[in-house]
Amino acid sequence: MVTQIPELHAGTPFDELDDYIALARLSGLVLSPDGSLLICARAVLDDKSAEYVSSLWEIDPEGRRPARRLTWGSTSESGAAFAFDGDVLFTATRAVPGE
Repeated sequence: MVTQIPELHAGTPFDELDDYIALARLSGLVLSPDGSLLICARAVLDDKSAEYVSSLWEIDPEGRRPARRLTWGSTSESGAAFAFDGDVLFTATRAVPGE
C-alpha cells in the first residue's frame, strides 16, 4: 500500500520561483521617537519584472489602521529615519531631475 502525502504548501508563492520573486520585500523598519508609527520600505517588481522599485509605507504599530503609502516616486525611496521632531527623512533616486 502506498500512502500519498499531500503537499504542505500547495498553492503558495513558494511553489514557483517566479511567484516567489514577485513577492513584495520589506526592509528598513524604523520606529518614530514617540513610538506612534513605523516606517518601512516596500519593494515590488516594476512593470517589466526587471528590477525592484521601493516606496515608503507608514504602519500603525498597534495594528488599528491599515498601512499607508507615503511616497510615489517613479524609481525608489529607502533609508527612512526619523528626526527628533518626528519629521521623516529618506533617500531617493530620481529618473527625472526635480521629480
